Amino acid sequence: MTVSGSQKSLRESLVHASTHRTDAKHNHETLFPESLVDLESCGLEAVHSTLKIGDIFEVDDLRLEWVYGYRGHQCRNNLYYTAAKEIVYFVAGVGVVYSPREHRQKFYRGHSDDIISLALHPERVLVATGQVGKEPYICVWDSYTVQTISVLKDVHTHGIACLAFDLDGQRLVSVGLDSKNTVCVWDWKRGKMLSMAPGHTDRIFDISWDLYQPNKLVSCGVKHIKFWNLCGNALTPKRGIFGKTGDLQTILCLACARDELTYSGALSGDIYVWKGINLIRTIQGAHTAGIFTMNACEEGFATGGRDGCIRLWDLTFKPITVIDLRETEQGYKGLSVRSVCWRGDHILVGTQDSEIFEIVVHERNKPFLIMQGHCEGELWALAIHPTKPLAVTGSDDRSVRIWSLVDHALIARCNMEEPIRCAAINVDGIHLALGMKDGSFTVLRVRYIFVIGAKFRKYIGHSAHVTNVRWSHDYQWVISIGGADHSVFQWKFIPERKLKDALHIAPQETLAESNSDESDSDLSDVPELDSEIEQETQLTYHRQVYKEDLPQLKEQYKEKQNSVTSKRRDQAPGNSIRLHFIHGYRGYDCRSNLFYTQIGEIVYHVAAVGVIYNRQQNTQRFYLGHDDDILCLAIHPLKDYVATGQVGKDPSVHIWDTETIKPLSILKGFHQYGVCAVDFSADGKRLASVGIDDSHTIVLWDWKKGEKLSIARGSKDKIFVVKMNPHVPDKLITVGIKHMKFWRRAGGGLIGRKGYIGTLGKSETMMCAVYGWTEEMAFSGTSTGDVCIWRDVFLVKTVKAHDGPVFSMHALEKGFVTGGKDGIVALWDDSFERCLKTYAIKRAALAPGSKGLLLEDNPSIRAISLGHGHILVGTKNGEILEMDKSGPITLLVQGHMEGEVWGLATHPYLPICATVSDDKTLRIWDLSPSHCMLAVRKLKKGGRCCCFSPDGKALAVGLNDGSFLMANADTLEDLVSFHHRKDIISDIRFSPGSGKYLAVASHDTFIDIYNVMNSKRVGICKGATSYITHIDWDIRGKLLQVNTGAKEQLFFEAPRGKKQTIPSVEVEKISWSSWTSVLGLCCEGIWPVTGEATDVTASCLTNDKVVLATGDDLGFVKLFRYPAKGKFGKFKKYVAHSTHVTNVRWTYDDSMLVTLGGADMSLMVWTNEVESYRERRPCDSEESDIDSEEDGGYDSDVTKEKEISYTIRALSTNIRPMFGVKPHLQQKEPSIDERQGVVRGSRPPVSRAPPQPEKLQTNNVGKKKRPIEDLVLDLVFGYRGRDCRNNVHYLNDGDDIIYHTASVGILHNVATGTQSFYQEHNDDILCLTINQHPKFINIVATGQVGDSADMSATAPSIHVWDAMNKQTLSILRCYHSKGVCSVSFSATGKLLLSVGLDPEHTITIWRWQEGAKIASKAGHSQRIFVAEFRPDSDTQFVSVGIKHVKFWTLAGRALLSKKGLLSTLQDARMQTMLAVAFGANNLTFTGTISGDVCVWKDHMLCRVVAKAHNGPVFAMYTTLRDGLIVTGGKERPSKEGGAVKLWDQELRRCRAFRLETGQATDCVRSVCRGKGKILVGTRNAEIIEVGEKNAACSTLVNGHVDGPVWGLATHPSRDFFLSAAEDGTVRLWDIADKKMLNKVNLGHAARTVCYSPEGDMVAIGMKNGEFIILLVTSLKIWGKKRDRRCTIHDIRFSPDSQYLAVGSSDNSVDFYDLTLGPTLNRVGYCKDIPSFVIQMDFSADSRFLQVSSGCYKRHVYEVPSGKHLLDHAAIDRITWATWTSILGDEVMGIWSRHAEKADVNCACVSHSGISLVTGDDFGMVKLFDFPCPEKFAKHKRFLGHSSHVTNIRFTSGDRHVVSAGGDDCSLFVWKCIHMPH
Repeated sequence: MTVSGSQKSLRESLVHASTHRTDAKHNHETLFPESLVDLESCGLEAVHSTLKIGDIFEVDDLRLEWVYGYRGHQCRNNLYYTAAKEIVYFVAGVGVVYSPREHRQKFYRGHSDDIISLALHPERVLVATGQVGKEPYICVWDSYTVQTISVLKDVHTHGIACLAFDLDGQRLVSVGLDSKNTVCVWDWKRGKMLSMAPGHTDRIFDISWDLYQPNKLVSCGVKHIKFWNLCGNALTPKRGIFGKTGDLQTILCLACARDELTYSGALSGDIYVWKGINLIRTIQGAHTAGIFTMNACEEGFATGGRDGCIRLWDLTFKPITVIDLRETEQGYKGLSVRSVCWRGDHILVGTQDSEIFEIVVHERNKPFLIMQGHCEGELWALAIHPTKPLAVTGSDDRSVRIWSLVDHALIARCNMEEPIRCAAINVDGIHLALGMKDGSFTVLRVRYIFVIGAKFRKYIGHSAHVTNVRWSHDYQWVISIGGADHSVFQWKFIPERKLKDALHIAPQETLAESNSDESDSDLSDVPELDSEIEQETQLTYHRQVYKEDLPQLKEQYKEKQNSVTSKRRDQAPGNSIRLHFIHGYRGYDCRSNLFYTQIGEIVYHVAAVGVIYNRQQNTQRFYLGHDDDILCLAIHPLKDYVATGQVGKDPSVHIWDTETIKPLSILKGFHQYGVCAVDFSADGKRLASVGIDDSHTIVLWDWKKGEKLSIARGSKDKIFVVKMNPHVPDKLITVGIKHMKFWRRAGGGLIGRKGYIGTLGKSETMMCAVYGWTEEMAFSGTSTGDVCIWRDVFLVKTVKAHDGPVFSMHALEKGFVTGGKDGIVALWDDSFERCLKTYAIKRAALAPGSKGLLLEDNPSIRAISLGHGHILVGTKNGEILEMDKSGPITLLVQGHMEGEVWGLATHPYLPICATVSDDKTLRIWDLSPSHCMLAVRKLKKGGRCCCFSPDGKALAVGLNDGSFLMANADTLEDLVSFHHRKDIISDIRFSPGSGKYLAVASHDTFIDIYNVMNSKRVGICKGATSYITHIDWDIRGKLLQVNTGAKEQLFFEAPRGKKQTIPSVEVEKISWSSWTSVLGLCCEGIWPVTGEATDVTASCLTNDKVVLATGDDLGFVKLFRYPAKGKFGKFKKYVAHSTHVTNVRWTYDDSMLVTLGGADMSLMVWTNEVESYRERRPCDSEESDIDSEEDGGYDSDVTKEKEISYTIRALSTNIRPMFGVKPHLQQKEPSIDERQGVVRGSRPPVSRAPPQPEKLQTNNVGKKKRPIEDLVLDLVFGYRGRDCRNNVHYLNDGDDIIYHTASVGILHNVATGTQSFYQEHNDDILCLTINQHPKFINIVATGQVGDSADMSATAPSIHVWDAMNKQTLSILRCYHSKGVCSVSFSATGKLLLSVGLDPEHTITIWRWQEGAKIASKAGHSQRIFVAEFRPDSDTQFVSVGIKHVKFWTLAGRALLSKKGLLSTLQDARMQTMLAVAFGANNLTFTGTISGDVCVWKDHMLCRVVAKAHNGPVFAMYTTLRDGLIVTGGKERPSKEGGAVKLWDQELRRCRAFRLETGQATDCVRSVCRGKGKILVGTRNAEIIEVGEKNAACSTLVNGHVDGPVWGLATHPSRDFFLSAAEDGTVRLWDIADKKMLNKVNLGHAARTVCYSPEGDMVAIGMKNGEFIILLVTSLKIWGKKRDRRCTIHDIRFSPDSQYLAVGSSDNSVDFYDLTLGPTLNRVGYCKDIPSFVIQMDFSADSRFLQVSSGCYKRHVYEVPSGKHLLDHAAIDRITWATWTSILGDEVMGIWSRHAEKADVNCACVSHSGISLVTGDDFGMVKLFDFPCPEKFAKHKRFLGHSSHVTNIRFTSGDRHVVSAGGDDCSLFVWKCIHMPH
């Protein structure tokens, strides 16, 4: 058979490709294959890994026909029956759907690398597969059509280890292979991630949704099982507790069942059964080795393991049957089961060695082998039989196999001694030669193998590197084999003639950009690119410095220049400028960017400005939201909104309204460098955008929500246009360099198919595209002038349309219009059959009244749009033309063409200016209302500078070749020209007055001075070391000031050019005729902080010498007061130009400023607005770079709050400075029993010895002691007012109040004082707000502290919950590291705003019900205290903080902010702002640190209410029903003043309220107003209700002000207790009445407190070493004493009331005899205590005292002698009156494993003597049994306190436990729940 040429080249290229990389890496087993980038360079290898041979050949085609193999190694649970009874599994990078009935395979090829996980949708049609790779993704696909439904990406790295669908198949959970084993939940249809969290520190092997409880999942893996709960965006895990039931070990698989039961398979072969999170039983030895797979079905469960057995279980996990595959006829030793699927009477089994068995239950001993193949090791050898359709393979598994290519079956196999690496069959087909890995070779006869091989079927499969490729003998197939995936692919070869019939086979869909775009031979006949397109493809839009980098740069430079000037800098100038008109349109590298709006205005873009041009009035309006070049523009179908995309590091697309010019949405976060194409969908809801990053990423957005719907890599080459299908919103096309792709949305991804050209043409560069009248039809314009017509993805025909590229194309109702480089506009019928009409753009066609001048005939057309009876045309030359249908053309806008523009001069007495550019034109522009180009002249070279003569008659122009000319200013005809220099002429200036001299500066460092009258050069200025940048004359025409590129400021005498030295102070005394210098003392202040990175390129001083305008490299135009002395002057800044502003000039009367943008080629005209005029319309400039140095004010409370560092409970360290070895790590002394040789547990049950005395004297607590089984929080005394604000609110019409302390939210009933608690927070709450919308009644949001923002359980979070039933509605884990300090609901209640404590003080907006983060942005460099939504808005909010007030708008996903502007009021300075409230008509009120309240209109300060309070205004509240405002401040109570004031809506009149707290200063931290009442929270932890009518105050809540609260004592018989704290108070609390009964101010910090046994006296120990004894009845002091100079840590009365023991921090205990009266003489003390005293307890008989000390040692002393008791036996026999010690064998079990840094602080044994409670540094209260001598004893834990529980006590009768908090200053009262009798 002869081989045609095309086949031959194909064969050679295939074989050649296979030899590329035979040294491919062998470590594919690691699950991290080479990244895709690597694959691009290696020929066919990419084909195997990405499986896209189909894309390579234009002429002939290969189709994958069969894959032999199944991936069993390192994967599990990857084999299922679909609903159609087909079998789905994967091998290499291919999903395989195999129909056993038809013996046919279908392939899913959407992955770009090895698939390693698979899940089946509950309806069993859809499949989800996950792959490995650097950026792995998940595909959800249809097993019936093998088409992609959705792609999920951009979250995981390394690979996707597990997948699982939930019960109704709406959500998918995935687990990554990254180091944190990230768990992620997806709404897979929308391609949206709902939640993610770190999974575990070690590998996770299986995950499953609990199919019986919503929002619950279970995951398992190396040594763990975790039970997850999904709420909001938070996934919260609880670790399974193995307890005593089973060993802690690796769990490999799991299945969920009813009643919170979970079954799991362990590495040991046991099955562990869980109820909730607890292990309740194990099924021992279910398998003899690890259980790899578990499958649940209607009948029960199937498990499979490493022992080769399958076991079936019923629904309660009772065994049904065992199938041992090793014993069946196909079985072998070492068979290991990796996957099992049980469906009715069929069971599918997948093995480690790549076999798939099918077992029918009633013939279970005869499993049917569906697949079998090469197992471990690599596969390298491949040979093809010369005459028969057979292939031979040999592998590292030492087997040779022969395959029938017709039957798709294995027909023979033979095992060799060594791994096989190559094979060959001789010509006669009889002998087979094999080369071995060890260097030997063998020759076999082929028949010989047949005899040995068993006749069974077997199929295999493949990825990694391709190790061999061969043609079959008749060229019907190509066989390829893979290395590490040891599998064989069989491809059917379809010659070209057959392809025509095969067109119904759609071209392969691709997800990854196929790396085999075209083979090199194809590229040879691609037409060469048009020069214009070539130029365009070479443009890069990279910036040295992006505007986004500026804040960081500023910070860096600020650090370098710490000594920023302390002297007060001048204010910014009073004048401001406003953009008035722009000459220019960006056509040279953009297209289709010109449209009519609804009302017939014209919208387009230039530089960084969106322009709306009104052609009737010849005026422009501007959208100035962008800060860099706009590259594309699209208009909404309703023609009212516009989308524009810009250049940037993280470039944004803005959607804005052409009527109001306000941004509606800003989209960013997914492109890099810039956005080059955008398009709206036909319904206007979606937007597609294309980036200019290397892979030209395509993003599909829901633009109103600002949400990314889908994303995909577009192409390696530039994409010019994206078009959305007007008929189907999910489809779009992109066109570009050698690129035409048809895309459809699939979840979070887009699937692209290349346009299929066939024989109709070559792969062309497409410049434009539109859709036709049906969804299938599309048309594209090529770079050679053709229009291609497409149906679906196939090219149907081409039509010649233009001479040269077709740049623009527009669909009309009944036809099309096209425009090309040839300058022709063509109208076509609706099928491109006939061209109906053409228009040529020629000067001759200009309408008579048209202003401006057409530069050349037939300019290249870049944009066309029709509407309002006209055709609108945009050209490459920067012109916008309007053509009448009948032919005449009107020129509307024009600007310079491509090339930088530098030269600018304004006329000495007329409103005109001249410009000269690198585009070789000199132009004169009219600045008066006609705004047109008056004259233009072409030059032989480009120019960089020009200047009018003083009389305005001549115009001098400097050119780039070193020549210059003088022209007539009216006609632009030459007067004279010179050519003395070789380099660019950079500045040219006439001397003032008569204009006698002309100074000409050039880049070769000289300035030539010419006498204009006689045209002679009269002087040369020499001495500059670098090129000249600016020159200015003095007013007398005798002196030149010169700037050079080396930043020298030089002076020369004119006309001779002699260099002068002028001291800098003298320079400003000289009168300069003009000032364009950027150097020198007079303008030191114009250089920005980032001056090293960016240059100031131009400046110009007004003629009245007041305002200096500058232009710089970043495109800013700034205004400074002149002279700008001192560094970093204050300024106003304006952004409109994109990059360098090359020149700025004021007009002759200072009424306008004209600025030139270098690369954006635009000429902008700004009007100058003088101060008086400005009052009416505030300008929107920004103030200077460096925040004013002025102090924002000082207040101790504010400073404390600003500098506070919040401790995270989980990272808490010990509160006491302990040292030594922790108790649970100390060597234990032997107990009495052990000393006596009694083995524990062996004592006879009835002992003859005298009974051991009780450890604790039990106060008759009833006859039967009942252990305590639980504690329930009953009361909390405390409120966090010291560093939080606005955190007390009314609920239920003032019946209840809600507030917080520590980590609990408290709902407190005002009438009864009863409390209920929200206890789901795991760390301190810092802020609280309520939702005021009636739809969300009683909904509360609270934010807490946390550590790093890694989305784990200790990350900061916000909880949204129902105050009445305490149900959590949503948990928002956030990226605010450290904590959340402010939360606020929006007007509709659907959005929530949060502020972080991270260094950037990030502000985030959430849709809290879905847990979705909408927008986030850095708020301010210093602390933000509050951010609140305007009460009537979902988009406007205000943030206040240290020297900061910002007004924010939410636009889509973007947050836009404006700083508050003070400049409108005299002498206003930015103070630290502490609170915010709102009034009607966009009024905002902010409370300041000085006591003033600022009133803002929009973002302008309009009034100051001076001294609204005497001290800082910490709190403000806006009442929604009547608009009245409450303020709360810090002030001393006085007759007229008060710390709370109620104001009218405008803050003009007020009424003050006094709080009657008896404090010297009242400091209000929170205010809230209900019906007739004001609720106040204070710094002193009080919550007070004030009546508005009678001003009566009632205190609802009291608490300690400062902590820690160390002292705690409970009354011996009543439900009272005492607390003593650092705030110098001792307080008496009544549990029954739920209130504080009394408080004593001691004047010093108190540390410890104790009741006497009768309860008639109280002893208090102080921090200064003093102690006091009070009588309870009168609170009189009975006695006091100070024998020590350091803190008293514990104080105790002896049970017989005789002695008082006082333990202190100088390692001592003193004894006082109380019977001797109040003189309190010391009668003894304990010596040799090795460290400070922590706790003390008396023995019941008052003879002994046990002391625990700071070195983790417990000692016993005799009372009152203080003698150390060392006899253990004696100590063991003591009965103690109380037990509060944390040390001792009896309480060994209270020390936890995790106590490296933190300690147990306190303990107390119940009066019954059988329960023990402890408090520790992690804020936990724990309940143990007493005694608990075993290490790590079992306990219950109770959370609520912040870090450090400092003390804990049982009340009398063991009715309650009271715990005291360290950091939270709160007292928690827990109710004891006793076990029933």
